[in-house]
Amino acid sequence: MATKDLQKLRHQYKAAYTTYMGCVQALSDASEKGIWPSPEILGAEERALNELTLTRQALLDALYAHAKTRGAWSAAAMTSSRDDEPGRDLGPQ
Repeated sequence: MATKDLQKLRHQYKAAYTTYMGCVQALSDASEKGIWPSPEILGAEERALNELTLTRQALLDALYAHAKTRGAWSAAAMTSSRDDEPGRDLGPQ
């Protein structure tokens, strides 16, 4: 993957993170006021979290593939991480 493509994924990830954190702030503000967040806020948070998750996975997959093709990681370093395989279920082990 080209460096330009990785940079684009990084920007997408940062944008998704910023959007998600805005939703978290809105939820926190509602909670501090003692009110239940509106369905719109809850829906926006759900969509933002989903987008953040998908964008994060795309970025990690791309970084993994890029590093693997460049020999940037040793085999030991790659297998010591729970995130070493793109798409791997990272549930309790």
